[in-house]
Amino acid sequence: METPGQFLREQREERGKSLEEIAAQINLRTDVLRNLEADLFNFAPAPVYVVGALTAYARALGVDPSEVLDRYHGMLDPQPSEPPKEPEPPHRGFPIGRNGIIGAAVLVVLIVLVVLLGRRNPTFREEAAMREAVPEEAIEIPAIAPPVVETAPERVVLQMSVHESTWVGLEMDGEKRYSALLAPGAWRRWEADSTFSITIGNAGGVDLTLDGETVDLPRQRGRVVMLDLPERDGNDRAGGRQRRPAAPDTTGARDL
Repeated sequence: METPGQFLREQREERGKSLEEIAAQINLRTDVLRNLEADLFNFAPAPVYVVGALTAYARALGVDPSEVLDRYHGMLDPQPSEPPKEPEPPHRGFPIGRNGIIGAAVLVVLIVLVVLLGRRNPTFREEAAMREAVPEEAIEIPAIAPPVVETAPERVVLQMSVHESTWVGLEMDGEKRYSALLAPGAWRRWEADSTFSITIGNAGGVDLTLDGETVDLPRQRGRVVMLDLPERDGNDRAGGRQRRPAAPDTTGARDL
């Protein structure tokens, strides 16, 4: 089977497109596209970046992204060969001959004789009666207190799924933590103690959830929104207070 890079390069050459044309179309650098066609995926800090870049490249060529992603996952997870089974050792039973049967019978007879003689011995009966007359002392087991489990404070979880290229700036609990230019197919997850302040450069190109609930966003492409999540009164965790959008600060943005 072809590798994902070989497949993308053949599809691009069949359509007569250059790397520069594809890079301008999906907002990726040409060196990133060269790495994809050479099956060099170590340029990205995580596999999710590679999946997003492969998806965007395939869509730019008009190819079903699953054809590329199946080849990519096949490279990561090759089917292991089944190890050969070791032959089972032959069963070895313990042979019991005539002498073994006779020895077992003699042992049983000796045990019966010892029990009968012990019952006829008065000393044995007296000791047994004394043991029955003396009650066993009750053993008091001190109660063990259950361990105290300290529960961690509940954190707020924000997730984003990117459908179109967009710039994102994010503050968590009042501190600037994240700023990036995200490509289609990217997915992000952040956690905070209480609040998020997020700026989205293309609100129509992303889906946003807060603690698993969808956050309502304008669906216009290129619409810039600034949100405080959750609302300051805390009544609705999935709600957000929209602030007046300002020009995004792209100094901290980085391309994939």
